[in-house]
Amino acid sequence: MKLRTRIAYLRWHLKDYVIFPLRRYISSALAWFAYGLIRTGAKERGLALLMKSDRVGPSHLSRALVKSSWDDLVLFSKCMVLQTANPGVEWIQKRSLVLKDPLVDEAGQVKDKGVYLVKFTTTFPDVFHHFELKRLQHHFHVVLEPSWAGYCLPEILSWSSLSAPVVVEASEPEDRALLESLETNLVPVSFGSGDWVDPQVFRPLEGVEKEYDVIYVANFNSIKRQYVFLKVLRDLMREGVSLRAALVCGEWGECREEILDLIEEFGLSEELRLFENISQSELNVLLNKSKVNVLLSLKEGSNRSLFEGFFAGTPGIVLANNVGVNKEYFNSQTGACISESDLGETLLFFSENWHTFCPREWAEENISPSKTTDKLASAIRKFDPGFGCNNGASGKISVKVNAPEAEIWSEELRTPTWNVNEIMAHCGGSDREGGHADKTPPPS
Repeated sequence: MKLRTRIAYLRWHLKDYVIFPLRRYISSALAWFAYGLIRTGAKERGLALLMKSDRVGPSHLSRALVKSSWDDLVLFSKCMVLQTANPGVEWIQKRSLVLKDPLVDEAGQVKDKGVYLVKFTTTFPDVFHHFELKRLQHHFHVVLEPSWAGYCLPEILSWSSLSAPVVVEASEPEDRALLESLETNLVPVSFGSGDWVDPQVFRPLEGVEKEYDVIYVANFNSIKRQYVFLKVLRDLMREGVSLRAALVCGEWGECREEILDLIEEFGLSEELRLFENISQSELNVLLNKSKVNVLLSLKEGSNRSLFEGFFAGTPGIVLANNVGVNKEYFNSQTGACISESDLGETLLFFSENWHTFCPREWAEENISPSKTTDKLASAIRKFDPGFGCNNGASGKISVKVNAPEAEIWSEELRTPTWNVNEIMAHCGGSDREGGHADKTPPPS
């Protein structure tokens, strides 16, 4: 094994098996330190560290201090977002979508709000810069779809400075618990990016035989813990069991050379096939060829690949201590939620029993884009009971999918006429009251 790979291997083990299990203790220690900074006058540094402590853990202490420091955190978050570089509108155009037009009468009065969804945490500040938020919320219910677990972030908490409710997708229970405990205008819902898979792209294919015992859809970022996947395949091979495996990686990430080195070092060149930068249709074929689909990360956002597998008819395996994926989606129809120590045994089980699972049937009934759209409408009606009730078909939310960017699912369904440029015309401008012209300095 090359020296660089040995160092990376040790670093991955340290992070995964020493630091991650201690994350709540680390969170408490950081929270105490943050509290000391706040009390001694270094408020900005303390608030930033307090937010980080909650993302690391969270711990009971970090949550308690977040609540007790809430007013300062909101002001700090808003100021941090407003002081970022003012971006162009191209990212807003790519990563946000009108799901329902507002109903505006001839006098210009909004009779029924529209729905405006913004994807990716990094896009949220862009909206702050380019829209007058009071006007935006006058016309639209805003829905945020964050890209990573751990919601104690300026990009998210800054939205609590507004008056109207903001729906926040939160597939991770820890994130929902945070937003619920704060009792602000941020309204968490239990679905996330993985609930918007296009079932027309990811679907069972006739005449495709199973070629791989297991598939892992990842990238070359070490958070995906590809080394765990390779290690279990090596350990099974040492026990005389050779599983045929597929590893699918996008180009993003820093550890490609180390992964290639491990494949060679573990003697997996014959058992494992690496696919890079393939299309969604090509991925669907590979999922159809695989008996089970795994995710081995410990923390990330609302992962889509497992649920793309569901719609392709391939059951999935997730780690029970993963942070970010909704574990309630794994059952006797869809797959398994396991401890890492049981991974090898579970792979052997699925290699023989994959045909007893029916994940697509469950997915169509529970997490299809249409079902998720209904859940979104229900969540909005809890704080806006008359939403969409008075204007017929035009009052319905259009179904969207992540492909991978957000887009309207089908031309057969109603497509909103508003877009980002239309919103800019009605809700843009940097000098309007209540918008991003508010440059209140951070708390001192």
